[in-house]
Amino acid sequence: MSYLNKKLFQAVGILLIGIIFFLVYSFLSFSSWSGSTIKFNSPDETANYYFARQIALTGNPWYEEPLLDASKGLVHPRSMTVAGSNVVPVSFLGMVYIYGGLANFFGVGILPYLTPFFAVVGVGFFALFLAQFFSRRIALLSSLLLFIHPAYWYNASRAMLPNVLFIDILIIGCALTAVALKKIYQAKDTSVKPVWWYLCLILGGLGIGTALSIRLSESLWVMGVFILVMAYGTLRRYISIRSGIGVSIGIAVPLLLLLATNNHVYGNPMIFGYQTIDFQPSAVAFEKTVAAGQTRDIGSFFHWLSSTLTPFIQYILPFGFAPRTFLGQFQDYFAQMFWWTVPFLLLGVGSFAAQFVRARSKGFGVQTFYGICVLAVSAWLIIFYGSWTVHDNVAKEVTIGNSYVRYWLPMFVFSLPFVAYGFFFLASRASRGFVRSSVLTLCIATYCFFSFQLVLWQAPEGLFHTVRYLRENFSKLDSVSKSVPASAIIISQRSDKIFFPEFKVASSFETFSEAALLPAILQEATLYYYGFWKPTDAAFVSEKYFKKFGLDLEYVAQIDEKEYLYKVVKSKE
Repeated sequence: MSYLNKKLFQAVGILLIGIIFFLVYSFLSFSSWSGSTIKFNSPDETANYYFARQIALTGNPWYEEPLLDASKGLVHPRSMTVAGSNVVPVSFLGMVYIYGGLANFFGVGILPYLTPFFAVVGVGFFALFLAQFFSRRIALLSSLLLFIHPAYWYNASRAMLPNVLFIDILIIGCALTAVALKKIYQAKDTSVKPVWWYLCLILGGLGIGTALSIRLSESLWVMGVFILVMAYGTLRRYISIRSGIGVSIGIAVPLLLLLATNNHVYGNPMIFGYQTIDFQPSAVAFEKTVAAGQTRDIGSFFHWLSSTLTPFIQYILPFGFAPRTFLGQFQDYFAQMFWWTVPFLLLGVGSFAAQFVRARSKGFGVQTFYGICVLAVSAWLIIFYGSWTVHDNVAKEVTIGNSYVRYWLPMFVFSLPFVAYGFFFLASRASRGFVRSSVLTLCIATYCFFSFQLVLWQAPEGLFHTVRYLRENFSKLDSVSKSVPASAIIISQRSDKIFFPEFKVASSFETFSEAALLPAILQEATLYYYGFWKPTDAAFVSEKYFKKFGLDLEYVAQIDEKEYLYKVVKSKE
């Protein structure tokens, strides 16, 4: 086979693999449609899709809600908040602007398929990025493992969540930066360096900055690693001051644009959607719980450390510092959920450490520095997010759909080279080439088998289960539409994702504190409650919470086996 034919064969193979995984990642997106109606299984996805669509159609990530005044800001879905007379996103604005801009050009129908597309592209750049530090076989195997890693695969299928887009754009930025820095270093003795290398540096910085505009909450560890890389590279003379400035300029541009869009949407460049929903008091309350004694259970040192850091915790660790909590979450969402990856990772780290010891005379290499950065980032993510107790499902089960899995995605992704080392370590124990290939194939097959099982079949949030929930939600929407006028407002605790935007929605709270607002809203619109109460339970709720405001809940219909619809009416007494 000639060189050109070989390259063409490789290119076609890569393209086919990309198309296959794009279709795999798009499985849930294909299932999210019923005719021209699309539904998502989370309020965050619903909000991101809606506002990206708004940008594509109107240019603005908001919509006006005339009932905001009468409802005191109650009438809007979860994952949205209020700025003035508009309903606006709670999330950072990078994703909705990027996707909205692309949808404006290609059409809004492309929106559910953008994350699967970027997920495939991100894997390719991941191989390019790792190739700057590791051998080609480590880079290629790590990329293959990324394709089928459950955390990446599952969240690449959740089309309108920002976490996979963040990590993909970050990887693209890091890959471009690493390639340019390596080329510039290799040409250090050349008087003339191609301008495109420096343009590539700026593009890499733009990628990193764009990633932060998608999830600015990751800026502490991203910028921390950036500073470490610049310091290490400068000391080792791998990176020049000029190169560092080029990357920094690239990073700064998207962040300045984010501040400008914040000012446009929220009326203040330093205000974010999260800050408009009274987020900080809940974080402070959690921090006080930690300081009050949660850390005492694991030793006086942690209690002393937590007490000492209390004034700074709400700024650096807004969810507190709770070792007992984050160690428990790490056990649930890493050691147990992805248990089959742990032996490979441990073997890989051991193999990598042994190589470092054997080559210690060569000094502190870039691979070791990469490992230290991954370890530091992993520890930060575990502490930062793990100190916060999150239950994304009603049953409070440990599932792949929980927030920790996507919050810890950078840890899962960047640790994959060491998993690949584990694979090759096991294969290297075999004496013959055929046996080595068989061992490596068996390791990959084992990895794939358990990944498929977790992503597709784990109850209750595996993809097959999620498709069933989506179909049920379409059925519920159809049933409610037959009983409720299009102008009505539907109030519920967790079901707004079913009814918005076909209906106006509002959130109900555990103590029904919204009941005091309902008489004023009832003068402007018809109100319905959607909940899990049987008629006898609804009568009790009505008597306890609504009667004092002159209101009653009137039974309308049973929508599902356990879900009912009630109309809010004026009390007859």
